[in-house]
Amino acid sequence: MANHTVTSVLTSIGTLTSRPAAFLILLAYAILWMIFERQSLDWHGAAITRIDDEEPEEIEKHRHRQQRGD
Repeated sequence: MANHTVTSVLTSIGTLTSRPAAFLILLAYAILWMIFERQSLDWHGAAITRIDDEEPEEIEKHRHRQQRGD
């Protein structure tokens, strides 16, 4: 019974978010974020994912260079 409820809720959410209006709302949110909170819109998320591919020694070298201001 609980499985049916979860499936039903997830299906409803999927149906609502697949509509063009949902995309337009997301686009409007992103544009407003860029306009009003530009300083919080940064690329830290992308940088963290890129740094995950590096070796720990390289990460430490990068951290030390950043702390020294190089």
